[in-house]
Amino acid sequence: MFLMITIDVLGLYIPGAQEEVLKTAGKTPVDQLMLGAAVMMVLPITMIFLSRVLNQTVNRWANIIVSLITIVFVVGSYSAQLHYYFLGAIEVFTMLAIIWSAWKWRQ
Repeated sequence: MFLMITIDVLGLYIPGAQEEVLKTAGKTPVDQLMLGAAVMMVLPITMIFLSRVLNQTVNRWANIIVSLITIVFVVGSYSAQLHYYFLGAIEVFTMLAIIWSAWKWRQ
């Protein structure tokens, strides 16, 4: 979550970044894009809570599924900026580590 926010904040300082977002949005209204971004910010926060209250089997699959969704989001919202390469790679690596860890959990 912090990496996603950092990528977005740093992207604000790149000239033309906002125009690029609007251009790539196509016909999707900006408020719907922001709702999607808000959902992506809530997922990691929610997973912290759910990891504490879900039983192990459900928790395992929730971590795997949410991590896969996050990877798709990071790769799908790709931006050809150096900071995005760096932070996006760390984020994908972290999600893969979560998937591996959840897959290896013992009953």
